[in-house]
Amino acid sequence: MKIAFYKVKGNDKATFLDKLIAFFTSTWKERLNGDFLKSYSHCEIILDNLMISSSPRDKGVRIKEFKDTGRWDFIEINNTNEAKIKEFLYSQIGKKYDFLGILGFFTFTKDSEDKWFCSEIIVRALQIGGLVKLGEMNAGSSSPNRLYKKLKEL
Repeated sequence: MKIAFYKVKGNDKATFLDKLIAFFTSTWKERLNGDFLKSYSHCEIILDNLMISSSPRDKGVRIKEFKDTGRWDFIEINNTNEAKIKEFLYSQIGKKYDFLGILGFFTFTKDSEDKWFCSEIIVRALQIGGLVKLGEMNAGSSSPNRLYKKLKEL
């Protein structure tokens, strides 16, 4: 199992929304010096060559075949209960994208398990899978960049 992070820099397919997400989920220092473009705008869990996440383009949680387009960075995940993660993620397929929840980056919105944004559902899945160090991470205030940095620390 691995987590895929969608790159903005050097990505001819990165949209204005991708750049906006990268900007708002980066640090102030990264924003000021332009390094926010080196960050990530989206993340997915890769299980058995399938991508699972919540995407605004797909209007919510979905599963599709993984094709490596070279626009992703990966972090391999070990020491988790992959069966529990799969069970949780498959039970969430079809749930809506959490457009209001994504404001949790900036506000105090309440977490909801009826709707998800990408890093929120992945953090929750990793918590369910027993990745203990993530147990303290708040899924609702996560971002692809925060998740990437947290996983690199493990």
